[in-house]
Amino acid sequence: MLRDIHARTIQMWAGCVWVPIYGVNALSLRQTITPDHLQGRVTATMRFIGWGTLPIGSLIGGALGSTIGLRPTIGLAVVGTVVPVIWLVLSPVRAVQELRPQQVGPASSGYAASG
Repeated sequence: MLRDIHARTIQMWAGCVWVPIYGVNALSLRQTITPDHLQGRVTATMRFIGWGTLPIGSLIGGALGSTIGLRPTIGLAVVGTVVPVIWLVLSPVRAVQELRPQQVGPASSGYAASG
């Protein structure tokens, strides 16, 4: 029981530290590379995807908890949380250090990522 409390405490601490760091960087990058006239649509789409899937995840989590048990369900949740972090760390996004101007066209924001 005590081990579970320690694991949950570490998970909550990691979330409190890394979620805001990711959120600020992701939003800044998205706003920088998105043309001004599409800012509202991109923000609405990201909110719909991010917040709109929470009820579906809650239903799936409840169904899994009832069928396979709580520990395996939490284990799947941990895997589902760690895999995107690994993908992000291995992606080229980490190498982006600045956004350099590029030729502005109808589908361009005027900036390109350089790394």
